[in-house]
Amino acid sequence: MPPVLTPATGFITFAGPDAWSHLRSLGWYGAARPEGVACLFATDDIAGSKQAADTLRRIASKRWPRLKVIVPGETSANTADAFARRFADWKTFHPELKAWVIDATAATLPVRVAMAAAVLAEPAVTLISRERDGSWSQLIRDPASGKAVAGSIEPPPADVLDGGPLTDLLEPFCHGVAEIRWRESRAPLALTVDEVARMVAAGVPTNWNWREMVAAATGAPCRESDYDLRDFLATTLQALGVPHVRINVHIAWTSLREDPLRLDVAVCRNGRLYVFDCQTAEENTLTPQAADSVRAIFSQMDVTGIVLRPNRWTTGAERTLSSLAPSACLLDADACRQLFSRLGALLDIPVPRVLREAERTALRFGGRRLPVLSAASDAQRVGAAMKVDERIYDVWRGSHVDDPSTDWPWRAARVTADRWFIQGRIMQGGSADELRRRLATRFSAERVPVEIRFFEVSSNHRYWHALLAVPGDPQVFPRWLRKWEKVPLVI
Repeated sequence: MPPVLTPATGFITFAGPDAWSHLRSLGWYGAARPEGVACLFATDDIAGSKQAADTLRRIASKRWPRLKVIVPGETSANTADAFARRFADWKTFHPELKAWVIDATAATLPVRVAMAAAVLAEPAVTLISRERDGSWSQLIRDPASGKAVAGSIEPPPADVLDGGPLTDLLEPFCHGVAEIRWRESRAPLALTVDEVARMVAAGVPTNWNWREMVAAATGAPCRESDYDLRDFLATTLQALGVPHVRINVHIAWTSLREDPLRLDVAVCRNGRLYVFDCQTAEENTLTPQAADSVRAIFSQMDVTGIVLRPNRWTTGAERTLSSLAPSACLLDADACRQLFSRLGALLDIPVPRVLREAERTALRFGGRRLPVLSAASDAQRVGAAMKVDERIYDVWRGSHVDDPSTDWPWRAARVTADRWFIQGRIMQGGSADELRRRLATRFSAERVPVEIRFFEVSSNHRYWHALLAVPGDPQVFPRWLRKWEKVPLVI
């Protein structure tokens, strides 16, 4: 386990250029000793060290406001003597601290020598460090032999940064280049996992109308006028137990005349920042200058970018490039069918059974190839409705999807170049033979060369069906039908 922190324990970290890497140990100390003393050793000899120390100080002032963070006004040299003098000063100014924990993760070899000497000189000093493989070790003095003893320890908790607003983490890394417009963002709609599953079940019937899906899941109207995929994703993350999820976090530039960058969904999980882009249309176009600023900000953080594109399939090149970048993830139309499982794997979250079942049912992949999590076009919906099986088509269902209204007088489908199927509404009653004679009379009066090969009345006596042979130019009959678009063919 990590070293025991008593009220009389101080904390020191060597501020390397990677400020985010120090937040885990600093957060561990700040959470355990909220009124403690944390000292940051910055050096002029390493680029970014002083800026990292200032970033850590600003984050600590928000997350752990009672923690006293000491950043010397003048940076030190990157030498063992400089650290030894600075350590002696901190002990002098804080005699109440009887023990010290030093995080040497980013320390250079000369300073590590001085830190190790401090361990040998005083039994109340513990040196901790994160190794290249992610494990943590410590160096302490053995009271019996007086020698330094190294050993592995449990790492500080990974979730020490997860429990507060994201603005506390994002703003200090902007360094005046940009500002976080927090008020323009919003928190997700709070739903249970069962309600999220009911939302997904309502997706296909409503053609992924998000507001209708919320109403179907909760039994109450959706109050968010622009509830969409971003909101659903944030709602899902919160239902899975991820706190402080934010939607529409804007990063506005202080000197560039560019539109703000919008982070559709952002969350911190286990000390890592996750940023989601959910745009089905191309937005957030950045100029080269703005793109450079984005890279400068996010290169300082441990961040994973996830791109959701439920309305299209990725190319082979996109999948290859995504697999080569461990901090990037691209979820296309197929991957979104396992959205909950993918989120669970990415963020190390257990996925409840009800959501896994939703993947097997409402998000399942079928021969229809209709998109999930995004509305299907009319052509896609009609095509899916018409397809019963391989080489089997349902014209009737397809027509009802294309035009679900009830005020049409007839519908027609071309079966072959000279064969047509027509469904008409029975307006004045009559037997099948009588209705067939009326239809034949209409064709004869209009001088349309049509032969009725089959005619029937539906079992509910509301519609008639006819199969027609129409020889000659295949364009003549549809032109004639368009003249009678709103008029019954059988009166």
